Amino acid sequence: MSLITVNNTQLNNITSFSCSWNDLDSENTGRSEGTGVLTRERIRANVHQIDINFDMITDNELAMLQSLFSPESVSVSFWIGRDVTATMYAAGGSCDWISQPDGTCYWNFKITLTEF
Repeated sequence: MSLITVNNTQLNNITSFSCSWNDLDSENTGRSEGTGVLTRERIRANVHQIDINFDMITDNELAMLQSLFSPESVSVSFWIGRDVTATMYAAGGSCDWISQPDGTCYWNFKITLTEF
């Protein structure tokens, strides 16, 4: 079992992974100025966001990952105690260049995916 699959590509070199989920509320949600009581109009529950980290990857691995996450949307399957499959988009990412004492160089790559 792969922890995460993106567009049918298994990601096997993940260093860390975290998942959060939130509800989306309508513009009518808010607190009364007089009483402070919340009026909530939830329009969608459990919208997932995942953060994936890859450490010590090569130039070729970095290029492959950047290409994998570049489409407007990707199909992502992941495990959080249960299987979840969602259409997601890359909400942001970063990469850090790491030089080793022996002269070899690697990348640390981070990507955030948010459910549509």
